[in-house]
Amino acid sequence: MTFMRARVRAFPRFPTGIPAVLQVGGVAQTSQIIDVSQGGCKVLPLKVEPLLGEELVPGTPLTLVTGTMRFLARLIWTTPNCSALGCRFEEPLANDEIWSLLSIAPAGATPVVLSSGIV
Repeated sequence: MTFMRARVRAFPRFPTGIPAVLQVGGVAQTSQIIDVSQGGCKVLPLKVEPLLGEELVPGTPLTLVTGTMRFLARLIWTTPNCSALGCRFEEPLANDEIWSLLSIAPAGATPVVLSSGIV
């Protein structure tokens, strides 16, 4: 008999489509935050090629800029082709920060679905 361990998250996730700039190493890449929680987010870079030259390993520091907000984070995981990245914020977002962030998502925004099917 096999038991699957349920992943328990510290914070609820919110699907979104927030435009952002991902800054990692020497690269600043236009991206989209497709889900966010007080603890972190999932980011889809619009172009992956610039990121392929960076050493993206768990713990790599990065910055997300959206609107007038700037968030320091650490890379938790990435797909092999850098089409999606999971990030943990250096400090969990306060309630007002998460709601401010969610309020800048374009009306009716939906997460991007890549042709590769990886989101």
